[in-house]
Amino acid sequence: MIQNPILRVLVSPLTIIYSGLVRLRLGLYRLGILKAVKVRPRVVSIGNLTLGGTGKTPTVIRLAQLLSDRGNSVAILGHGYRGSSGKDTVLVSDGSRILVDSSISGDEAQLCARRLKGVPVVVGRTKWKVSQWIDKNLAVDWIILDDGFQHLKLGRDCDIVLVDSGWQGEQDQIVPLGRLREPLPGLKRADVVVIVEEAGVSANPNLPQELKRHAPEAAFFTACREFAAIGAVDGSPGPALEELRRRKLLAFCGLAQPSQFFSELQRQQFLICDTLEFPDHHLYTQGDLQRIVKRAESAGAEALITTAKDAVNCAPRAFGDWSCYVYEIRMSIDSEEKLLEACLRQGL
Repeated sequence: MIQNPILRVLVSPLTIIYSGLVRLRLGLYRLGILKAVKVRPRVVSIGNLTLGGTGKTPTVIRLAQLLSDRGNSVAILGHGYRGSSGKDTVLVSDGSRILVDSSISGDEAQLCARRLKGVPVVVGRTKWKVSQWIDKNLAVDWIILDDGFQHLKLGRDCDIVLVDSGWQGEQDQIVPLGRLREPLPGLKRADVVVIVEEAGVSANPNLPQELKRHAPEAAFFTACREFAAIGAVDGSPGPALEELRRRKLLAFCGLAQPSQFFSELQRQQFLICDTLEFPDHHLYTQGDLQRIVKRAESAGAEALITTAKDAVNCAPRAFGDWSCYVYEIRMSIDSEEKLLEACLRQGL
């Protein structure tokens, strides 16, 4: 949220204009003037109301695993932050082979492709067109739409909305004054709301009640991002957690909320001697990699550590003799079987 009073005055007209356009668009869909495209596979969307990361990608991965474990055939539909090589549809993975790298697929789709075996991953600029391509070319029962809550052109059977437990809720405002992508009453469209708790972050005690006021029919769950494993940037296993805690590390990332990653490393008692931030979804250049190494040398670091999302944007041997480790997380959902049942009921 913008705090500077002068800047708030300057951008307030933009917020009013943007809010009006969003409300108009939502109203046109609600009245049926604008119509959604439906496809044969059942579609479940995972999204949020605000800008910034809330753990959508780990949730996409976990839901795909749960559906697959039940014998369902699943595909992931993302959007590709690199423009998808200028194409409407790019098959990132056919479920057995990864066909393009993150420079084309984007980091989140690439991470899904690496984590999920037997699950095709497809990206494209126009999600409803990509869904039609999936319907025509892939024999799947389910499409998981990543970051799709505001993508009303594609009809869906179930809408899952993730909300950070520390979010200020009704005190927030529409961008650019605040973080809201759309007015809070839009939460009424949600079938499932997942409140994501963050270790070390104070929860908003009023948030659950506020959310239920705007989504009285939704099923509510809680979840948290938790440590899964230490890997290496080249895909090999990393050292034991206790061993890595004894080494001085430089941490770097390109996330919407980098402080969450750095705070998590400190909470896990890593010896972080310096940090570097890059823009969200950053594709690392040779110059960036050299900068990271020089910063690590000057800080007296013994190794590097980053996120799984950043690791897919670095070449496997990018850091030469320097070891670069990956802090991998998973989404732990309270009563995840009940959440899955809620999705399945909506898809019937």
